Amino acid sequence: MSSDDDMATLAEELESLILEGKEIEKWTTTLQDMLADLAKDETNNQFSYVSFDDIKSVNSQKDNDQPFLVVRAPKGTLLEVPTAEPDGTDEHPHKMKLTSQSEEILIYVVSNDNKGSEEVTRPVF
Repeated sequence: MSSDDDMATLAEELESLILEGKEIEKWTTTLQDMLADLAKDETNNQFSYVSFDDIKSVNSQKDNDQPFLVVRAPKGTLLEVPTAEPDGTDEHPHKMKLTSQSEEILIYVVSNDNKGSEEVTRPVF
């Protein structure tokens, strides 16, 4: 087989891969559009959920074993984040205030720390 034949074969493979990539991109865009349409439809909200494993995967993706907070708050909840003292004298520099007029706000501490067989998830308030 000559180098011209090799080049022709490689060119054909490259063209085939480019077409396949474009087809995959087309289907990816179509699926993303369909998901966006589903998310916009208010009637689907009653069926939407996030599993505990989904939440844990957020923490593990960052290669971070630090506990983090998950907040479940009703629509219309007000979130206020006060500015920390610029001189660094604030004992608790990271603060936030959540206010809801309609329903209870739930805050959970989530940890990947497996002390025993269960993951730690508990309401804070």
